[in-house]
Amino acid sequence: MRTWRLPLAAAAVALALTVASAAGGKLPRSLYLEVRSTDSGASGKVTSTLKFWTTAQSSRLDISHPLSGDQRFLVFKGYAYMVVPKAKAAIKTPLPPELRVGAKGDIERMIHALPGIPDKNAKLPSKVREETLLGYKCDVLEVKASRNGQTRRVTLWMPQTLRPRIPLKIVETQIIQKKGVNLRESRELEVTKIKLNVPVTQALFQVPKGYKVTLKKPPKRPRRK
Repeated sequence: MRTWRLPLAAAAVALALTVASAAGGKLPRSLYLEVRSTDSGASGKVTSTLKFWTTAQSSRLDISHPLSGDQRFLVFKGYAYMVVPKAKAAIKTPLPPELRVGAKGDIERMIHALPGIPDKNAKLPSKVREETLLGYKCDVLEVKASRNGQTRRVTLWMPQTLRPRIPLKIVETQIIQKKGVNLRESRELEVTKIKLNVPVTQALFQVPKGYKVTLKKPPKRPRRK
């Protein structure tokens, strides 16, 4: 079974896509999600759980994986943190200027501050049908690409009225069919709980006391000539 660099990679891509088409309406002060993630392949299935909090200023993602253990990602006061509870350690990295928020903040922008999230102006896939999840009517969007014997399909369930338009379900499938190779792998992420305007404190987004924090400076960008 394929090893994913970041368990929320597929969800992160979808989160970025949704914000680009967010409908009008008042944004919540905070957002809380619980997500179930299932990876399937030749070796069987592995299911992990994710919890995500965000406000206009800070974000937190907790991942509980049966093989790689627990991890936490934080965005707080201009820095991103990768926290490993088992080691009681964290790696601290400055956010790039384009992801830093001002005093007022922006909850949609904070979604993009987590690792692995691309430009929010990415183009949305085509709509293929409508379904209802967690009481929200969703546009089901799908994109498919094939090249050199490999086919990748991503399907997103995008709520029509929820803002920010967080995808409620994502299914990503990769099929490889070449001489001597017949492989199918998939990942399914589904939101099992969503709450808006939940009470949060700054302590929720801070590295726990007693943890060793190591500062990792980002690589210098090449100067433009």
